[in-house]
Amino acid sequence: MVIQEFINESKNLDGKISKGMFMEICYLFGYFWVQVGKASTSLIWINKILNEPKTELRTDIQSIARIINLIAHYELGNREFIEYNLKSTTRFLANRDRLYQFERVTLKYIRQLANIHPDKDPKETLVCFQKEMTNVLSEDSDQKALGLFNVLIWIQARIENVLMAEIIQNKEKEVKSNSSPLN
Repeated sequence: MVIQEFINESKNLDGKISKGMFMEICYLFGYFWVQVGKASTSLIWINKILNEPKTELRTDIQSIARIINLIAHYELGNREFIEYNLKSTTRFLANRDRLYQFERVTLKYIRQLANIHPDKDPKETLVCFQKEMTNVLSEDSDQKALGLFNVLIWIQARIENVLMAEIIQNKEKEVKSNSSPLN
């Protein structure tokens, strides 16, 4: 499997590729694993980014890695860990030139979701999150955030209780069938 080969080979990459490229690769693997429901494996890759010494390289990836980190911990049920990380994530994001509305809304709802009792269905909160995020993302300034992490797909996956990968596959099939010459 290509992924396993890369994982094995990545141990030998230290110093052979730029830090920015290394962060991008770690982000891609972290995002991939969260999409297929392997949050703990996602955290291995995301933590490689978060554990890097402070740098101004790829702040876009550093920012989204922090959000994926929160989401992966939510998926794993690590509610107590989320509250601590929300503070450091908010601080990191606020220390940049600006805190995007996409980030602000995501942090707000991750906090709410983490505080829901495990026996209570989070669907109502997720639907509110979805509505507010749809409004936020209708503005051009926050659209590029979807390229790094499509939070709307994650929300939909949580509402439907399926993997993000399933939602993505269904959307791709929908696009393909709509672009068919027979339609």
